[in-house]
Amino acid sequence: VDGYLACAGLDALGDLDERLIGVYESLEDYAYEYVHECYDLQKTLGHLAHYFDYEAFARDLTLNGDVHVVQLSPFKVALFMSY
Repeated sequence: VDGYLACAGLDALGDLDERLIGVYESLEDYAYEYVHECYDLQKTLGHLAHYFDYEAFARDLTLNGDVHVVQLSPFKVALFMSY
């Protein structure tokens, strides 16, 4: 909770449950899951789908401010929607 409040501010405490995306091993793991649930890369990119850069996509999610990342442990992160 403290990490979330540090990112989102005290006013966001009431939205904590609604904004929680989940707990993952890494932001890149979430990016992989997100892309595969929302997009059919094989259909849109064909054999080029293997070259999709999940690491860059994950980085963009935070740089764009779409996702807040709270490091829970060396191998766990909690992810929150920023809006």
